[in-house]
Amino acid sequence: MKALHPWSGLFLLLVLTTTGCRDTPAEVIVNASEAAKKGDLVALEESFSIATIRRVERSWDLSLTNKSQGWTDLSKKLLFGGNVLEKGEEFIVDEFAKVLVVTGAVKRDYYLRKEDGKWRIELGSGRQFRKVEAIAQAAAAAEEKED
Repeated sequence: MKALHPWSGLFLLLVLTTTGCRDTPAEVIVNASEAAKKGDLVALEESFSIATIRRVERSWDLSLTNKSQGWTDLSKKLLFGGNVLEKGEEFIVDEFAKVLVVTGAVKRDYYLRKEDGKWRIELGSGRQFRKVEAIAQAAAAAEEKED
């Protein structure tokens, strides 16, 4: 059997860290849902964007809700009937993503934003996603028209 070149391991590590090792938006939703099911509030919080964390914690401060209770309440929105959400269809446009998850007969949409190279759940970013999506569709239509 032929020995690997000494640099092969370093190259493989570089490839793994710069490609497919990062979670997709749908995987972030599933991982957050699994954290919610386990009651792992630290992992759950890490699934959300900094802006979302600041916004919800400010809201909890104003309503005199302690952080632990706030995260516990929020975690319930990442479960369906107490069960982990299944990976859904995802749509990515620039730094925004939408994940559709089927919960029974209803589809729920979750929005994410890329932050420091990682997908994070960002509450209230649906409007931003739709705006970026519309711009991308208009640009694609204009490009198609030129051809």
